[in-house]
Amino acid sequence: MDIGLPEILRLTGEQMGDSPEVLSLEQERALAEDPHLFACFYLLANGRSGRDVAREVGTDERTVRRWMARLDDLHLIEMRPKLRAKTRVASVVAWRTDGPLRRTYESRIRREFLDAAFDRHGESLQFLSAELATASYKVLLRKLERLAAEFRDLADLDRSLPAREKQSVAAVLAARSWVFSMFTKDKKRLRDESSVND
Repeated sequence: MDIGLPEILRLTGEQMGDSPEVLSLEQERALAEDPHLFACFYLLANGRSGRDVAREVGTDERTVRRWMARLDDLHLIEMRPKLRAKTRVASVVAWRTDGPLRRTYESRIRREFLDAAFDRHGESLQFLSAELATASYKVLLRKLERLAAEFRDLADLDRSLPAREKQSVAAVLAARSWVFSMFTKDKKRLRDESSVND
């Protein structure tokens, strides 16, 4: 059938009413306004306990409890005893295209993430450019969507693993119709030169 375990788990999750992948506008706004709350939410969504959050962020447990209470009020988590929480959303959350999180953090994240050589072990950057038929481009977009779905599935599967067995991973999957500005400038220059010569 050419279907893997992540796809089966995703289909099962969808049938059982899996956690949402998109936050409400109010939830996004609250996270965008408070970077500490956002960091707390990110760590909890990736399976950390409140004590882990306190240690990683460098604060006391009382502060983390206050953040967790706010996240519970926002229906992002469900507080549990001993500074534990059950998240009410997927491990990988899609930011709204023109939402508060994207407006607040996207340019900074883009700059920091891409400011690397991507030449270390375990790093990869593939930049490819070619002319594709419309049908081929649609196939490529479908494959990127499937890869993004697999990334989310793996994050959900690994959420309950201990922190020592995981590493924070970011991936950028992007494709668009695009021509390098150098080429368009050269085209314009050649057109201008040929019109002068005529």
